[in-house]
Amino acid sequence: MPKHGFRMTSLADNSALFEPGNGVNVSAPESLIDEVLAELQRLGAKKIYFDLAEVEIIDSAYLSFLNRLARACKCVGVEMVCIHMQPITACALAKIDSARVEFSTQHNIGFDNQY
Repeated sequence: MPKHGFRMTSLADNSALFEPGNGVNVSAPESLIDEVLAELQRLGAKKIYFDLAEVEIIDSAYLSFLNRLARACKCVGVEMVCIHMQPITACALAKIDSARVEFSTQHNIGFDNQY
């Protein structure tokens, strides 16, 4: 597991699955984002699925991290899609006054329809 406590798995069609662990610190995201981008480059991924299944609450700091990661991915030609967002997480996200989402969401990897 990389030093920032996440798991990255290579998937078919040049995509990757990002699973954040408890060690992911979103309050200082610069080195974490650098490590994610390096891993995506190593895998040759053109799409990253960010698995939110274990993320119960998205506060403004976590949203800022997700948006920064999405922008960084876009700069290197990688699309970021958040998957498995729990209903409670979506409700918390909706309550953030300044919520501007810069990533797409999808229920699961196998679904083509985006929400």
